[in-house]
Amino acid sequence: MTWQLDSEGPNVHINHYNGKVTTNEQTMNAGTKNFVLRSCSLRNTKWLIGLCVYTGHDTKVMLNSTKARSKKSTLEKNMQKQFLFIFKL
Repeated sequence: MTWQLDSEGPNVHINHYNGKVTTNEQTMNAGTKNFVLRSCSLRNTKWLIGLCVYTGHDTKVMLNSTKARSKKSTLEKNMQKQFLFIFKL
């Protein structure tokens, strides 16, 4: 049996996914209604087929992350500028 996944590319839309899984026998839609999120558990099922589409820097969480802000206070920033000015002279 062969499996084929037709999927959209990595994007920042965290609540939207559109894909299609095709086997020799049938075609199934893969979308946000078919997701099992991290730390979920499934019960009363005999079998399960899992599919990992994007990992690493292509995940939606990584694409939505921003650069960390500076944690320096205004006083520290001003002192740093003054030190640089003093040592330049």
